Amino acid sequence: MTAGPVHPRTLRHPDAVRLLAFVLAVMALFVVARQGQTQAVMYAAFAAFLIAATLWVRGLDANWIEGREDYRSWPLLALALAVPVVVTILIGVFLERSLSTFVLGALITAYIAAGLAIRKLRWRVIQGDPVAAGVFRWQVLAGLLVVAYGALWLLGRTPTIFAGSLLLVAIVPVPALVHVLSERRIIAQSLDGAERERQLWIIGGAAATALGLVVGVTFLAETRYLLILVVVVVVLTWAFAVGSLADIAMVLALLALMGLTPASQDVKPVVLSAKASPPKPGAPEPVVVSLGDSYSSGEGAARYLDSTNVAGGNQCRRAATAWPVLAAQALDAHRLVFRACSGARARNVVGRAGDDQQYAGEGIQAARALAELRSADPDLVPALVLLSIGGNDSGFRQVGSSCLSMGSCDDAEVSAYFYDNLPDVEEALRATYLAIAATFPDAPIAVMPYPDAFATDDGCVRAPVEAGDIRFVRAFTDRLDDTIEKVAMETGVYYVEPMRSALTDSHLALCDESGTPGLNFLDLRGVGGAALDRFNPGNWIHSSLHPNERGHAALAAAFTGWLSSQQRLDADGNELVGLPALLPPATKRSLDGVPAPPTDLPVPTRSATTLCFERGGGCGPATDAWALGRLGPGTALPLLLVALAAGGSWVLAVGVSAQRFRRRAIQRF
Repeated sequence: MTAGPVHPRTLRHPDAVRLLAFVLAVMALFVVARQGQTQAVMYAAFAAFLIAATLWVRGLDANWIEGREDYRSWPLLALALAVPVVVTILIGVFLERSLSTFVLGALITAYIAAGLAIRKLRWRVIQGDPVAAGVFRWQVLAGLLVVAYGALWLLGRTPTIFAGSLLLVAIVPVPALVHVLSERRIIAQSLDGAERERQLWIIGGAAATALGLVVGVTFLAETRYLLILVVVVVVLTWAFAVGSLADIAMVLALLALMGLTPASQDVKPVVLSAKASPPKPGAPEPVVVSLGDSYSSGEGAARYLDSTNVAGGNQCRRAATAWPVLAAQALDAHRLVFRACSGARARNVVGRAGDDQQYAGEGIQAARALAELRSADPDLVPALVLLSIGGNDSGFRQVGSSCLSMGSCDDAEVSAYFYDNLPDVEEALRATYLAIAATFPDAPIAVMPYPDAFATDDGCVRAPVEAGDIRFVRAFTDRLDDTIEKVAMETGVYYVEPMRSALTDSHLALCDESGTPGLNFLDLRGVGGAALDRFNPGNWIHSSLHPNERGHAALAAAFTGWLSSQQRLDADGNELVGLPALLPPATKRSLDGVPAPPTDLPVPTRSATTLCFERGGGCGPATDAWALGRLGPGTALPLLLVALAAGGSWVLAVGVSAQRFRRRAIQRF
C-alpha cells in the first residue's frame, strides 16, 4: 500500500500557544542575559526556555508524523511573531533608551519566521505542489554554486571578491535546499518497495556518523572546540533533516548563553594589597604604575573590572588577576595606578591627547597616570613603573589571525612583513621609553618581554597549528624580545628577562603535556555592551592567545623572583636588595656607562607613524589577504571530518524519519 499525499487538517490552537510560549521564553532568556541578572535568575530563565523549546519542537514533530500542517491561521502566527518585536520596543524605549535591543528582537523574529517559512515549503513538497518543484530546481543550482566555491576554496584558487559575492548570493537558499531535499527523500523512502533502501540508509548513515565521531574523539579529544564543532554540526544536520526546527532553538540558546553579561568587579581608583600595612605617618604613600597593553591589563581572565569589557565601548579589559596587580600586592604597595589597556600601541601610552587615546575618557596612559598621582599628592613619586608595549605595534593581531590560521606562515613572503617592521618598532619603543622616563624622571621603569607561548616546535593536538607556524611565532617573539631588551639597555630601563620564559619554566606553555596551559589558545568569552554587540559571535574570541589567570600568576612570580635578585651598594656602602636597589633611567644609564640617548625623538602618534601594522599601514591588509588565500588548503582535513559526520547524520536522519513516517502511515490506513 502506498502512502499518498497527506492532506492538512485545521490548526489546533495549542500549536500557536506553543509557538507563543517559545517566543516569550526566548525573549526572556535574552533579556536576562542582556541585563546581567543573578545566576539563579539565569538558570530559571534557561530552564523555562528548555521546557518551552522542547514542547514547541515536539509539537512540530507530532504534527509532521500525524500529517497536520502547522500554523494555517495567519493571524495567530502573526500575533506570536509580533510579541518579541513589541517586547523589545518597550525595553529599548523605556528601559535602555536604545534601539539595539529592538533590532535584536527583530532579528530573532526574522530568524524564527524564516524557519517557519522553510517548514511551510516542506509541507508544499508533501502535498505535491508544483511551485515547490520549481523552487527546488533553483535551490539545487544555488547549492551547486556553493559546492563549486568550496572546491575552489579548498584548492586555494578562489578569486576572493567574486567568489565571496557569489557565496553570499548562493548560500541564502541552501538551508531550504537541505530541508526540501530531505523531505523528498523521506517521501521516496516511505513508499512501498523502499524497505531495502531505508535499511541501507539507516545502516550507512549510522556507520558514517559513528566513524566521524570516533575519529573526532580519537584525534580531537584535547582540542575541545574542534570536537564540539563536529558534534554541533552532527546535531544541527539531524535537526535540518527531520525539519523539527530544533536547530533554531539550539542556535538561540547558544547565542543567549554566550551573550551573558560577563562577570565583573567593582571599579576602584586603586587596587589595595591585602597584605600591606598602613603607611607610616608623614611618609609618602608607596605606589606602582602599570602601563601598556593586554599582557599587563589582564586580558585572558574570566573576570574584568567593571566597564572595561564593553563591546563598542571601553575594551581595556583590566583584571584583578593581571600580573602587575599581583606584583604590586607582593611588594606591599598601597596603590596601583592601573592604566594598562588591551590593544594599546606605543602612541596610546605616550602620544597626543585626543587623537591617540584608545577609548573615550581613557586619555594617554602616561599622562593619565601622572594626573592621578598629582591629584593624590603633587610630590608623590612612583616606587616603580611597569610596562609591556610593542606587541600590537609589531603585528601581534595579524600573527594570531594570519599566521595561526590553518596554513603555515613560516615562509619568506609573509614573514618579511613582520621582520621588516621591527626597525620601526625599535624606534617607537625608544621614543616611548624616553617619554615615560621624562614623565616619571625619579622612578625606575621595568619592561616585560613577551613570554614564549609554546613549549615545543613540533605542535600538539591542543593547539592544532602547523609546526611552521609555531617556529615562526617563537622566532618572531624572540626577535621582538631582543629588540625590547636592546632598547631597554640603551635607555636605562630594566628588562625583566625571566618573564620571557615564565610560561615554559612553569610548564604552562601550549603543547606542554605536563600541565594545564597558562595561555588560552582559542577561548570564547562574552562581552558587555549593546545587545547587538553582546550577541555578536565575532566579539567572543578576544581572550584567545592571551595568558589566563594561571599564566599571569606565573608572570608575577617571574617578576618578583627577578626583583628579589636585584642588588647594589648605596653611597654609604650598604647593600640594597629588591625594589630599593632599582634606579631611575638616567641614574642607571650613568652607572652602567651607557651614553645618553637622543632627546629629540618624536613620540609615536597616529598622524606621524611609520609602523606598517598601524591603522592605515599596508602590512595588515597584506597579511590578512595572504592568510585568506592559504586558509582553504589547510582546512581540508577538518572539513572532511565534519562532512563525513554531518553527511552520515543526514542520511541516518532521513532513513529513520522515513521509517517513522511509513509506520504511522500504515497505522492510519
